[in-house]
Amino acid sequence: MNLASMDDYERQYLREIIAEEIHETVPEMIREALQAKEEEIMSRASERFTRERNLAIALLDDDKGISEEAYEQLCAKLAGTPNIDILMYVDATDGRFYLKENDAKFLQEKS
Repeated sequence: MNLASMDDYERQYLREIIAEEIHETVPEMIREALQAKEEEIMSRASERFTRERNLAIALLDDDKGISEEAYEQLCAKLAGTPNIDILMYVDATDGRFYLKENDAKFLQEKS
């Protein structure tokens, strides 16, 4: 059927059908888009969490350790994140901060 050949009543009926279709499908489309976006954000957040954790472990898993200033910066970076647990395994000697024996492997496996 051609839109130009429709009378006002037919056009109005068609508009109602379209409005009903939009009313039913658009909310679902929005929900699906939001869910996909949430999954994308969660994936990026998980990757960031892993990168931060691996970086912190790599910095601290060194026989020479890191300086107190570097340790304070690391603490500030990890504060408020689940990676803060790494700091429970840190030991210090002569102003150098490092992971206790075998804890780097344990922490990486825990991730």
